[in-house]
Parts: sequence; C-alpha cells; structure tokens
Amino acid sequence: MSENSMWYVVYVIPGKEQYFIDALQKKKEKAASFYVLDIVSPIEKVSVSKNNRKKEIVKRALPGYVFLKIHKISDELIKFLRDTNHVAGFLGGSSPSPITEEEVQAMLSSVKSKREMLDAIPEFCIGDSVSIVEGAFEGFLGIIQSVDKEKSTLGVTLSIFGRENLVSVGFMQAKKR
Repeated sequence: MSENSMWYVVYVIPGKEQYFIDALQKKKEKAASFYVLDIVSPIEKVSVSKNNRKKEIVKRALPGYVFLKIHKISDELIKFLRDTNHVAGFLGGSSPSPITEEEVQAMLSSVKSKREMLDAIPEFCIGDSVSIVEGAFEGFLGIIQSVDKEKSTLGVTLSIFGRENLVSVGFMQAKKR
C-alpha cells in the first residue's frame, strides 16, 4: 500500500498544528478508506531560562508545516483537509503538489542537525561570568546582562579603561568561567 504513496505539505496556522493532527487521527480511526499513512510535524525540546530557572518546553521545529504521507489523494480528502480548522493551504496551491521522500528526509535531517548544533552551544544565563575568547574584546572578563537566543548574542558588561561598558558578543566569542 505504501509503494505508491507520496508526501504532501499542509500549511497550518502556526501553533495550531496539534489540533489539525488530532482531527486527522480521529478521521483515520473512523474511516478504513482514509489514505493518510503518516503524519509528521517535527518537535524539539528547548531550554528556556526565566528568573534564573531553567525549564524545558516543547516547540515545533517547523511551525505551520505538517507533512502527510498519502497513499491515494482524492477530491474528498482534499476537501476534508481544506475544511479542517486552522488549515491555511497546501504546497502547490489549490491542488496539492507532492514532494519526494528525499526532500522530506532532507528537511527532517536539517532540523536534527540544527538541534545538534544548538546542543553544542553552552547554556548562558544572566549573571554568569564569562571571558571573551575572540574578537575585539579578546581576553576581557565580564558579566552577562542579556541573552538573545534568536540572534545567538550576549550582552556583556566589560570593564574598559576603568569604566563599565555593555557590549554585544556572539555565543561563540564567549566562554563560561
């Protein structure tokens, strides 16, 4: 049955992926002729520090995208998918276009490699003491004042010529002491 199956991408309102996946699972349980074989929406665990407490949250790695492996696409299935709450559309516009198994694996492996790369970066917290290991401020010691995970930068207070100065450095330019 899976030899002729193809992967399709459904655009879902970001943050509403699980509602869509639950609706598909219910439909899949009720109908024997439902041709969705696999539903993939990769998630990742992210450490967030708030008030000097670390907490792990689960987050979608590709927000708004749900990959469906479908054996046989039909007008009825397209209508069901389109009429499901929180669906914004399909890759390919009004008539969904399939993507290859290799394209799906490439996207999933890029999410995995990004996750591995982020795991290699040390966890920085406000108030941590760091030494600058490269760049214009190499050799300086400072205290972290802010952490911007999206831009991978730190706001660090350094003592330059006897005065405290706030500078921005990349994660890879600083090392915890």
